[in-house]
Amino acid sequence: MKIILFHEFYCILWKVNVCLVYEVLQFIQKIQFIFRRDKHDGTKRKAYIRDC
Repeated sequence: MKIILFHEFYCILWKVNVCLVYEVLQFIQKIQFIFRRDKHDGTKRKAYIRDC
């Protein structure tokens, strides 16, 4: 039981970390977009992580 519990906890932790990293990347992209408004950076990537 402990192994299964640890595995579930690890999966939850990994998902939260992925969401956190994705949020940070989005925040950095917004800051970069604000600082330099180039026409080339107009393409916005769709979020492929929607589990959050």
